[in-house]
Amino acid sequence: MELKDYRRIFRPTDEAGQLDNISRRFSWFRRIINLHDEEYSNIFPESWNVGKVLCAKFTETTAEDINTLLTRLGPKLTVTTLLESLQQALDFEAFISRKYGIQLSDVINNTSRGNPSRAISVVFEKHMGVFVEAQDRAIADMTAGWRMPTRASLEEATPKEEDAHAVLQSSGDLFYFYGQTLEQCAKFTTGRPLFDLFLIFRKWLKVYAEEFLLQALRRKEPVAKDRKSSETRYSALEQRDVCRILNTADYCHRTALQLEDKVRDKVDRALEDKITMQPELEAFLGVISTAIGLLLRDLEISTDPFFTSMTRTSWTSIDTVTGQLSYVLELARTVDACVDIIKSSIEQKKYLRNFYDKASSLLITKFTNGMVRSRPLHDTGAEQMLLDFQTLKACLLRMPSTGEPDSIPSTYTKAITKQAVQVETILKVVSAPVDPQEPFIMNYIILIGDSSFSNFQKILDLKGIPGIAQNNLLDHFLATTSTKDDLPSTSFLSALDMDPGTAQITTRPSLTDSGTNTPRSGTPGITTPKPTERREVFSDLRRLVTFATRAGGKKVDHEEVN
Repeated sequence: MELKDYRRIFRPTDEAGQLDNISRRFSWFRRIINLHDEEYSNIFPESWNVGKVLCAKFTETTAEDINTLLTRLGPKLTVTTLLESLQQALDFEAFISRKYGIQLSDVINNTSRGNPSRAISVVFEKHMGVFVEAQDRAIADMTAGWRMPTRASLEEATPKEEDAHAVLQSSGDLFYFYGQTLEQCAKFTTGRPLFDLFLIFRKWLKVYAEEFLLQALRRKEPVAKDRKSSETRYSALEQRDVCRILNTADYCHRTALQLEDKVRDKVDRALEDKITMQPELEAFLGVISTAIGLLLRDLEISTDPFFTSMTRTSWTSIDTVTGQLSYVLELARTVDACVDIIKSSIEQKKYLRNFYDKASSLLITKFTNGMVRSRPLHDTGAEQMLLDFQTLKACLLRMPSTGEPDSIPSTYTKAITKQAVQVETILKVVSAPVDPQEPFIMNYIILIGDSSFSNFQKILDLKGIPGIAQNNLLDHFLATTSTKDDLPSTSFLSALDMDPGTAQITTRPSLTDSGTNTPRSGTPGITTPKPTERREVFSDLRRLVTFATRAGGKKVDHEEVN
């Protein structure tokens, strides 16, 4: 009886019953329930729970009306109307919960007519797509300007020295919007609409990684039109921009992880297992990898002229070693200048270490290739090259230094030393005199440590030993090593490429996926194969035939001399 006027006053077809008048519904019922408490509650037995029955009936009727109104509005439903109406419904439900000291669902369950699935706020949930779609459009509008190929996309100005580690402003704006929107949505619902909003977050994070950050890197890719020209290099400003993009991708990766955890904490338990940002996290790691690849490519382009000078040096005409040659001094200065900018611009130490490792591998590989292309070296030329290599090695060892004690990790020093020792060993063997032959061969066996015919021939080629003398040395080498069964048949020298070519080592980073190609890892230019447990003196028929042929030729030579 007390609710008999409700449907008449607030019919969904009348003005009073429209969604923008929802507050009048709740105000009306508050008066009714207060009137009941003051004048009629003592008339009915307490066990009848008349007040709760009134609340349950009002809730069910109002939920039906609001569902009708929301459905009728369809595409005309605005986010403002939706959220304001939902907020008023939530405020009313909170009022009922405070009044009876229990949740609204319990109030409804305590009545025989109640249906908790028809709580007023519940009917809004299936219409929350309007809110989710609005956030999608808002993010689209926000990101539209970011993807324009202009300097403004990179915050229009050079980062200040004290702000060298700054990330792009756009990333902070995006995650701030995400945080505000997540809190707003979770205040109204933690069900499917919140999960749908999470999918929108994922969509735009992938767009941000692939269509903004990667494209920004594409516009900054160094292109060596003329590898002798310094104009193909990055400027200091461009290097810092690439580092800022790297820092931004790292910030997005870390913040996306936090966002994933936050959504998982808020969403309904039934949806928890579906909360993952793994593809987006991998996309940001791909941006980081691409940025490092571009910095390495720029480093290679910057140092190419000095390695060209190295191969054009007349090493056989060097009579004495008096100091480092100019090419390696300029090389070290260029590397130092490049590293100083990158060191001051990349925030995370792990990415700096990644760059240092790959840069050192790159430069040692290029020096190794330059050494091979510079042959013949002769003894003094090899000594000079060994001295030059010590300058490069010192440059690489100080890369991580910040000027503070112990700023260079011991693991890094060990890694550089391990890579460098192979180049040093080759040059030490090459610089040794071949006369007398026995000490030269024993020096090879001690330093290189294998019985490989082809590896020993590589050393002779690097020294520039002529054909007949080389044959004599090879014969002597085979005769000496045939009695040393403990020598392995391969060593690090087995992987030395004697025809490295002149192509760049760093390949063009892939900007269409989340990966990138960087310089070959491991020991640069020379990889150590797995040693065999016991050497075979004649491991194949070809060596046996070669040995027999050389032995026969040697006999003929002696006979002719005699």
